[in-house]
Amino acid sequence: MKHIAIIITRMIPGGASKVIEQILEGAKTKKNYKFTLFTGTESIDEKLILQLSQHCTIVRISQLIRNISPLKDYAAYKCLVCELRNGNFDVVHTHTSKAGFIGRIAAAKVKVPIIIHSPHGSIYTTDSNIEGVPKFSLGKKVLQMAERFAGKKTTYLTTLSEHEKKLCIELGLSTEKNSIVIANGINCAKFALTDNERAIAKNELGLKPEDIMLLSVGRLSSEKGQNILIDAFAKLNKRQDGIKNLKLFLVGEGPEKEALQHQMASLKLSCQIFFPGHCCDIRKYLAAGDIFIAPSLYEGFGIAIIEAMAAKLPVIASKTGGIPEIISNNENGILFTTGNSTELSNKLLDLLNKPEKMKKIAIAAKKRVNCFSEKSMIENYLKLYNTSIVQT
Repeated sequence: MKHIAIIITRMIPGGASKVIEQILEGAKTKKNYKFTLFTGTESIDEKLILQLSQHCTIVRISQLIRNISPLKDYAAYKCLVCELRNGNFDVVHTHTSKAGFIGRIAAAKVKVPIIIHSPHGSIYTTDSNIEGVPKFSLGKKVLQMAERFAGKKTTYLTTLSEHEKKLCIELGLSTEKNSIVIANGINCAKFALTDNERAIAKNELGLKPEDIMLLSVGRLSSEKGQNILIDAFAKLNKRQDGIKNLKLFLVGEGPEKEALQHQMASLKLSCQIFFPGHCCDIRKYLAAGDIFIAPSLYEGFGIAIIEAMAAKLPVIASKTGGIPEIISNNENGILFTTGNSTELSNKLLDLLNKPEKMKKIAIAAKKRVNCFSEKSMIENYLKLYNTSIVQT
């Protein structure tokens, strides 16, 4: 039996936590895996932890936090060294940057045979603006040196896209030999929606039949670019040739919520923009939606995007990170220049005025998303847990 340690800084709603959840759920029927999840306690999703405790052992490490703190980081490292040594693990799989560095160094210290790291997007892209990550080049340079050091201890580094893989190799964080692309995946059948479900969902959300719902799903944080979307929405509303009965739903929670609500109020859009909070089952919002928008300033991949595509929604997204590897512009989605609210507003209006184009893009999106299956993603991770060690 393979004893596998999974390490992440925070189990909060988002792509990294979702992938861990999928791996644990997908492996539960297989008898040859035993999982232990190590996570910090900061902003932890207690419901998710309770759910996952049915499939693995949960170990909480209070010193494992998002922001850099030398004393707590060292304490977290010492704690992990002790836990990994006592657990006699065959594989350590770390997720995100902070847990990735501390976890890999601890795993190497106790000589764990296979060490895998999944950064879930690179913090070193020029457009990245991530909470807790230094914004100055010197600060990022120090982190890059630390990542290179940890990279020498890494058996495999998985990336979400070819774009991310190329960047990691160029920066010396991994090699061509030990870098593997494993895109995020979803259960596509879960998002197959009927016309009746769509009508019911609109009614439940208080929308009129003639209302047009624009939808964005994601953590309300600086890198997700919801402020760009609100600005674009305001510009769209002011146009004389604009579409009436527009509603915008920003689904999610996060540190930027208050600032975004203030922006909404200052633009006098409180009757048209809604913040329903975090939602465990996004199907209702996808069913009610007419267009999905991903305005990210930084995005490793974008699970919410492929969920929307699976629900047969036309998607407008920024040209950042791995998104262009999902969306072919004007074929299965629309791409706009990252951070450009005017361009986003114009492309929204163009799409709203062309229902046939919307329909064509939605159909192509549905076909495209079949390439990103949850089953395939899980199998690729499990294969890594069972492979021989590569020489880096």
